Amino acid sequence: MMNDALILARLCLAAVFFIAGVAKLADRSGTRQALGDFDVPRRLARPLLILLPAAELAAATALLFPTTARWGAVGSLVLLALFVLGLTRVLRRGEAPDCHCFGQVHSKPASWVTVARNFGLALPAAYVALAGPGPSFTSWVADTDTRDLGLIATGALAALATMTAVLLWRENRRLRSTDGRATAGPRQIGALAPQFSLPSAAGRVVSLQDLLADERACVLTFVSPGCGPCAALLPELARWHDSITERLALTLVAPVEAMQAEALAREHALTDVLIDEQATVMHAYGVWGTPSAVLVAADGTVRSSPVTGHVAIESLIRLALRGQTNRLPPGGDHKMLFLATGVAG
Repeated sequence: MMNDALILARLCLAAVFFIAGVAKLADRSGTRQALGDFDVPRRLARPLLILLPAAELAAATALLFPTTARWGAVGSLVLLALFVLGLTRVLRRGEAPDCHCFGQVHSKPASWVTVARNFGLALPAAYVALAGPGPSFTSWVADTDTRDLGLIATGALAALATMTAVLLWRENRRLRSTDGRATAGPRQIGALAPQFSLPSAAGRVVSLQDLLADERACVLTFVSPGCGPCAALLPELARWHDSITERLALTLVAPVEAMQAEALAREHALTDVLIDEQATVMHAYGVWGTPSAVLVAADGTVRSSPVTGHVAIESLIRLALRGQTNRLPPGGDHKMLFLATGVAG
């Protein structure tokens, strides 16, 4: 029984760290964004783009072999401890940046649930580190009755299916909600924009139709208080808002609670911030990192793919003000966007 528990602990940990490592390598922009959001110094962020997923993959590989499994478990504990420290630091400041723990496979604003998940993963890691690696997979399979192997495999598949079903149910429930949340919809350029109705830091409820009143287009700009690039962009957004509000609705949307939105508005002298607490509207528009922006035309259709970063957002606003949305490149091509506006990238 102890051997079974050790083998399952090693397999589960290896699977988690393998998926996390591969997903981070495949989503380097999201990983870079997360490192900045968690206050990693810029000089360290560049090497960590490779070193962090490499460490996760190394831990996953070490856990597969009995001679190195204990070291893999210790490495897993070190990584989890660093994650918990980083998460606790930003959460205690009232911030909730996207963790990008599993790249684009699964990313959502950090919360105390994320901290609890890391503590949960630390339990099997500590078990393997203290109790030892157990047998090799080949000897364990050879020594285990076929019926027992079938039961273990069935149980693992059932657990995986249950977790997948729960995640899908939660996502579907969020996207279908109409109480202040967006409904998932097509995001192709020219398609109708996902509708929403969100509370604001000023205490009112704002819908997409309200933003598009007076036949103005709208640039939805997604920011978060824990995002370093957002902090640099927010004063500029406030300055732009005052000068273009009659021609273009520049609207800030943040995955924060009401008190955080009010503090954000006060700190940066913003007229208003829409509260997208569960990041439902952000994800409905295909946005998974901040700062990002999407242009919605006055007729309620999406006129741009999501663009990310200060320069790209400024470029998008310039094109919208010039009425040159037909020049927007497909797929959020930032270099082409810079060329279209004359902004140096």
